[in-house]
Amino acid sequence: MFNKLSLCFMVILMSGCVTPIFNIKTSTPAYIEVNGEIVCNKTPCKITPPHYVRGFGECATGSRMKSTIMVFPLDKSKGLVQHKNVYATCDNNKSIYFDMDVNDELRKIQLVE
Repeated sequence: MFNKLSLCFMVILMSGCVTPIFNIKTSTPAYIEVNGEIVCNKTPCKITPPHYVRGFGECATGSRMKSTIMVFPLDKSKGLVQHKNVYATCDNNKSIYFDMDVNDELRKIQLVE
């Protein structure tokens, strides 16, 4: 006999699939936040962003998810803070590259502001 909890668990197993993996590289060493939570202390790294579908924490087949990835340079003089909105579906791995280099003119503008 199944109770409600075991039935719910079986539905998740049958309808869910693997959450996407993001392979992140940056031009300078950086740490990464996804949706406001630090997930990597130094790039390059692979992350699995948290996705919550119907409140169960599984990745449902056919669902399209958005994650906001922010990168922060470990040495502020060698890179810019950047962010990207990344859309993914279940079982979909992505390689993401951030070019964080700061040229001299841009550095001068930032120091004035």
